Amino acid sequence: GIMSKKKRRIFTALVLTICMIASGIPQMNVYATTTLDQIQQAEDEKQQIEQEKEVFDQEKDELEDELGGLNQKHGSLKEELNALNEELEEATENLAQLEEDIEKKEAEIEQTRLDLEEAKETEAKQYESMQERIQASYESSDTDYLEMLLSARSISELLNMADYISMVADYDNQLLLEYQETKDAVAAKEIMLEGELVELEELKQANL
Repeated sequence: GIMSKKKRRIFTALVLTICMIASGIPQMNVYATTTLDQIQQAEDEKQQIEQEKEVFDQEKDELEDELGGLNQKHGSLKEELNALNEELEEATENLAQLEEDIEKKEAEIEQTRLDLEEAKETEAKQYESMQERIQASYESSDTDYLEMLLSARSISELLNMADYISMVADYDNQLLLEYQETKDAVAAKEIMLEGELVELEELKQANL
């Protein structure tokens, strides 16, 4: 009897132990399964993060390339702007110089006009004097000069009269010479004025 009771206790204990172990196995399986799922999820998240990082890195490289291109384009545009500013400054200086040249040329033309008017007035006066001298010469014939010489009472008076007649002739010749020079000057100033007007027109065309 005692031996049987002892065996039963051992058997009971063994059964209980087996039951306890058996009841613990599903929990261990659940824990193991949960841990594997977490590891897999972590791996998936890690892979997703790495993919996102790769995308971000690619976008970063593209943005850096675009920024580099923009910087290069900015530098090129800045150079073009500087060149345009230099051209504008040069054009402004040239325009100012042309305007100054036009003002000078207009002043020269005005002075030439005045000189031409003055020369024409001188020419008209000299022409009038020439007409008066020609008329006087016709009115005083060679006979009058001869009579004047013959009326001299002395050699001294005769020489003085001859000098006078010679002076009158020289004066007439001088008047004729001055008149011709004035006519030449008028013609030259007219040519000069025409040339200056052409130059002025060319300057104005260059200023357009």
